[in-house]
Amino acid sequence: MKKSVYFFVVFFMVSGMAFNSGARTRYSSDMDMKFDSATRQLSIFIPHQVNNPRYQYIPHVTVYLNNDQKIVQYLTRQDNDKGLSLVYKIPEAGAGDTISVTATSNMTRTVYRKKLGIE
Repeated sequence: MKKSVYFFVVFFMVSGMAFNSGARTRYSSDMDMKFDSATRQLSIFIPHQVNNPRYQYIPHVTVYLNNDQKIVQYLTRQDNDKGLSLVYKIPEAGAGDTISVTATSNMTRTVYRKKLGIE
């Protein structure tokens, strides 16, 4: 009896590890960011090739200014099958500041991260 219980416990642990190994998070800095100091606007393009932007998209984008969270946006789809374009106004950003953006894909678990120094 103990052997069969031990076998099932080990079997489920090993199968669980094998199942999760394919779903690892990937990190990418492949993101275009530009900050216009005159208008204080941040433009972002995240290239995220998908078959159907209604079901596979980037649902969550967070913008930080000097490591302080400034903007959180939740999305239910992306612009098209090529990626996502966003524009934010950050009036308090200025020379010497750092803007960071983090975005996550809902299906591939890809996490996009990029920093931009303002001159």
